[in-house]
Order: sequence, then structure tokens, then C-alpha cells
Amino acid sequence: MRKPIVVLLALTLILLGCGGGRQAALGEAFDIPFPSGGERVSVKGTGLSIGVEDMTESLPTQGSSGGGWATTLKISLNGAEQPRQVKQGGTTTVGDYDIKVLEVEPKHVSLRVTRH
Repeated sequence: MRKPIVVLLALTLILLGCGGGRQAALGEAFDIPFPSGGERVSVKGTGLSIGVEDMTESLPTQGSSGGGWATTLKISLNGAEQPRQVKQGGTTTVGDYDIKVLEVEPKHVSLRVTRH
């Protein structure tokens, strides 16, 4: 009698995404700490999982204003890993989703995921 209850509880936790990772809603701004220690945020109902791998600061070159912070995101869509480097204020597209980097700071990265 006890085994079916344990199995049901385990399946419920897996299906609800309560297995230790954080979740964000589509269109909601969210932060990922850096260094994240491998922390990832799942976006509900999308199959997307996002983590921060690295962040860099670039200086503008002569004749350009292209300096600023950039981050390397570890993006998984339905289990397929797709690392992307995106500047602060920039957007990358994965599948049907746009991932906008709202802010890159030394301690966190702020993102928003929308469907395009």
C-alpha cells in the first residue's frame, strides 16, 4: 500500500517541476544569480531551461559605442543544449521563444522570455 503512494508523490513532484529548480512564467522578468553554481530556471510550459555560464565586460573600440556587459547563457529546449552569448539589452531566439537579456550585473543576470 505504501509503494503506490511513494511512486505517486514522486511523479507529482516531477510533473510539477518541484524537483529543486526554479520556474518562471512566460513574459515574467526573472533573475539568475552569478556565479550560479549550476542553477537553472525553467520557463513554464515551454520546454526551456536557462542557466548563466559566464559574463564578460567589453570596452568600446575606437569609433564604436559597442562596449558593455555580455553573458553566455546555457539554454536547453526540450533537452537540447544551445549556449548563446548575448549582450545586455540583446535578444536571442530559441525555437518559438525570444530570450531578452534585461540586465547583466556582477551578481546576477535578469531575463525575460516571450513567444514570438
